Amino acid sequence: KRHLHFVIGGETPPGSTDDSSVVESIELPCRRSWRMTPLQESRVACAAVLLRGVIYTIGGRSKDGGVLSTVEKYSFFREDKQWDVLGEASHTKTARWGHAAVAMSRKNAIFAIGGRNSDWQELSSVEVAQQSPAGDLQWNRLPYGMRQKRFGATAVPIGAAAFLVVGGYNGSQWTDTAVLYEVDGDDIRDGVWTDLPEMPKVVVDPKAVVTRLNHQEYVFVAGATLDGSACLQVFAVDERKWCVMDTDGGEEGCTLAVEEDTLLCIGGNSTKVRCLDLVEESKKGILGLFVHGFDVNVIEAAAVAVEEHSYTKTEEETWPDVPAASASLPQPSHPVVRERIPAPVSAQIRPPPPQSAMSESIPALIPTQTTPPEPERQRVENVDCVVEGEQARYSGEVNKAGQRHGHGLLMWADPNGSFYPKALSKNSYYEGEFFEDSRKGKGIFYVHEEGRLYEGTFERGVLFGEGTLTDVIRDLVYQGGFRKGMSTGEGRCQYHSTGQTFAGIWKRGKPVSGQLIAIDNRVIQSGDGPWGNELAVDLSRAGPDPNNNGAAQNGSRRTLATTGTRSTTQRDNRGSCPQPLDPPPFSRGGGPTSVYRMECIVDGELAQYTGTLNELGQRHGNGIMIWADENGAFYPKEERRNTYYEGQFFEDSRSGDGLMYVKDENRTYRGTFERGVVAGEGTLEDLKRDLVYEGTFRRGTPNGEGKCIYGTSKRVFIGRWRKGQPVAGKLYNNQGQLLQQGDSGWGVELAVD
Repeated sequence: KRHLHFVIGGETPPGSTDDSSVVESIELPCRRSWRMTPLQESRVACAAVLLRGVIYTIGGRSKDGGVLSTVEKYSFFREDKQWDVLGEASHTKTARWGHAAVAMSRKNAIFAIGGRNSDWQELSSVEVAQQSPAGDLQWNRLPYGMRQKRFGATAVPIGAAAFLVVGGYNGSQWTDTAVLYEVDGDDIRDGVWTDLPEMPKVVVDPKAVVTRLNHQEYVFVAGATLDGSACLQVFAVDERKWCVMDTDGGEEGCTLAVEEDTLLCIGGNSTKVRCLDLVEESKKGILGLFVHGFDVNVIEAAAVAVEEHSYTKTEEETWPDVPAASASLPQPSHPVVRERIPAPVSAQIRPPPPQSAMSESIPALIPTQTTPPEPERQRVENVDCVVEGEQARYSGEVNKAGQRHGHGLLMWADPNGSFYPKALSKNSYYEGEFFEDSRKGKGIFYVHEEGRLYEGTFERGVLFGEGTLTDVIRDLVYQGGFRKGMSTGEGRCQYHSTGQTFAGIWKRGKPVSGQLIAIDNRVIQSGDGPWGNELAVDLSRAGPDPNNNGAAQNGSRRTLATTGTRSTTQRDNRGSCPQPLDPPPFSRGGGPTSVYRMECIVDGELAQYTGTLNELGQRHGNGIMIWADENGAFYPKEERRNTYYEGQFFEDSRSGDGLMYVKDENRTYRGTFERGVVAGEGTLEDLKRDLVYEGTFRRGTPNGEGKCIYGTSKRVFIGRWRKGQPVAGKLYNNQGQLLQQGDSGWGVELAVD
């Protein structure tokens, strides 16, 4: 029932008798810190999270400078109060230090984010593990890492299924960028990265904490600016805006925590715990910057009194006993100092009026709130514009900047460039609420090419939350949850052509679990499927519908309705864009849904690409790239007469999960690709030399922990690799007998590259 804060490991100051295995707990009401059982291993620049009563300390650098992949756990349910080093199966795939970690309790998951590897190279990759009933972890790498490498970044959970990553060193400089990862559905590896506004100031070694104030989430970020001054910044999650809250509020290397309405700044270049009372600051008007959407004219913000909790002898006596293993540890000679962080009122903010000037009908503890005035709007009629690259016409409200803002009707021209009355349904149109040119709020979206009508709440141009989809061509009506414009969550779909109804759980337009009910209320099928494609609401996820002639895939406003972006189809004005195949052999969501076949020059050689493109005509999504043989001919990939790559692309680059077969070397690479080569976990099968390597890659070459099976000599090497060569490990025969071990003397015949 106590609110404790834990400080784990870290670099100790010169001359200190402590090492980097020290663990301390801090309780704010008592204003004291306590030593706990130390870690089993010394750890500098490690990361730690609390998940369901267990503290996990992940990675870091050891006392001798080595980079760790091990994980230690401390369970509050055990009586001995000892740290345990988890087994090898719970080690991270990549040894990391200077990384961030965040727990997602609703998903029972832990994420290890960025950092540096054992070669001191900055990382953009992210690993995720889910907690087993025994408290062990099984790590897997996310298919898509961050776009930017980040060492020394900070991360905090946002809501129930997202986390925010802020700052970090990208290999050349400290960055002010921030990204949000949102889990898409039940699979924690199926998420979406979103770029957020940049911090006002770049800080070194940032630390962050998230809290709720006035029913909204705010992220506080502390650190030192590039000129060495302390800085405290705050990010309003709902508003998606930053402000500098207090230029004296943080320092390099400190840790942040929140105790009720108090912000704690722990350690850094001192042994102090400094406290900032958020309630007191709100009374001064400081928090008015973000409580009311960053309006600089806010007079005051709502405040709630906080009860001061003084230290008493009784509290000290009721503190739990220090475990025997740590009883001999010396107690720190310095007390934890409670220091008020100076927080001058910004010159742009007027201080609250005196109490006598406030309304007598309002309690003194809750000052009146000033709501920023709505921006002035005016109405326009039949204004021609270009939206998502196509001719459109808008009638409705606009703001002072001339943006569509408020209620309005946006209509797209038909293929002949004509506009008709909305009631005739000859044009695609959106009618509803807009926010700064974006389709946001309650609305109706009719997509003429598909005969589909979307109704509900829109966010960034697509349907989110509860809504209704009516498909006139397929004669169905879906009512239920939506995410990114596709039916996801609980929903019910009526198929009027057959009289059947499916009620249950949906994901990305397809039924996952539920009941299929006949017109006479008889249950035809129930459970977790499999369910036929004819039940899918979104055909771009289910493949072509034989009764629809692929209309859903090739409609020019399919992705406009489901992803908020314009699809690349035959209606584009780029004459160089190839035509989509009919019918498409496969498709990929989250981007263009049409599949193309085209010839191109890749790595200086003639190649043939079959797959999806983005709106710029780049290879993007899922596809197959086949390089021509010496005669310029292409054959089916199954024949292995060409070099080919099959998997994910990102803006013309082979990036994501994939497989690459190199004909001249008779080699097959499987795993995660970055910039065209395997990076991270993967597999290499060499048929010429009859060997299989499984482990870590760097720039397409075995590098890190890995295992190689040599089929000809029937031997197995397990250990560390560098640039395709074994460095340290053990060599076994096929009977499991140890033949050799050590960190030198490995023959060239064992090299993979």
